[in-house]
Amino acid sequence: MSQNKPRSIEFIARLNKKSEYNDCLKLGKELIRKKEPKLVVHRDIYYNTLRGRLKLRDMIGTNKGKLLQYERSDIPGPKLSNYNVLDVEDINLMEKMLDNSIGSLGYLELIRNLYIYERANIFVDVLKNKQRIFYGMEFEIKLEPGEDIEVGKKIAEDLMKKFKINKNQLLKESYIEVLFPKSDQN
Repeated sequence: MSQNKPRSIEFIARLNKKSEYNDCLKLGKELIRKKEPKLVVHRDIYYNTLRGRLKLRDMIGTNKGKLLQYERSDIPGPKLSNYNVLDVEDINLMEKMLDNSIGSLGYLELIRNLYIYERANIFVDVLKNKQRIFYGMEFEIKLEPGEDIEVGKKIAEDLMKKFKINKNQLLKESYIEVLFPKSDQN
């Protein structure tokens, strides 16, 4: 794979209770020196693919969004993600085109508290769909072109310790697959 393609180390963790979610909000605020997180609300629509994952991110209320294509291993914990991002100026048209051509797997509404710490994006999330609510965290550590992935994994492991994330909380799948297994999507 080309070294110029954007890469990051990512992992997702389940927060088992609302109290864990609230604890992570406090830890995030302490980590960025008492600053409030950026609140991001969007809807992610996942699509059928032959390889990797494809989702359309609808920035609710703007008619704009992003098309995200990424590949990463389905293993729990920090892992390499190779991705591409395309800005979308007409989210409704793009959603219609993708639905008509390849079909969607389902969608999630996300309320994200974004903390930016050094070169890591840390999201403390509430996800909703079909009366289900899920609390989770996603960590993205951007890699420089040609940078060894072990550098990003070390940063990820340090963040896991700061947020008291245990190995049994780490997820191997994306959020859509956790909330809606293949047999339950849409």
